[in-house]
Amino acid sequence: MPTDVFLNREGWTVEHVDDPATRVSEYGEHSEFRNHKDGVAIKPENVILINEDLPGPDRLEMEIHEMLHVLDWDRPEDQIHARAEELAAALWRLGWRPRKRVRQ
Repeated sequence: MPTDVFLNREGWTVEHVDDPATRVSEYGEHSEFRNHKDGVAIKPENVILINEDLPGPDRLEMEIHEMLHVLDWDRPEDQIHARAEELAAALWRLGWRPRKRVRQ
């Protein structure tokens, strides 16, 4: 089920899907994202696709990772990855856990 969020002063839709790479084409020509199997942020459609099969800690990291891209498009990938990894580890340690998802 899609969830609407507000990031970088814009509305975004976050969807947890079977395979983000195959869903990218639904949002226009974004061939550069076709190998992103865990997650992707698509602009200008303002959609974030996250692989719903990722285990909890990995899903949290990917959600943070894609949101960091939205907040700072120009930041290098290695920095996005490092910050997402740190934030996810800290939030997991603080007790964050994903909601149970019901497949439709």
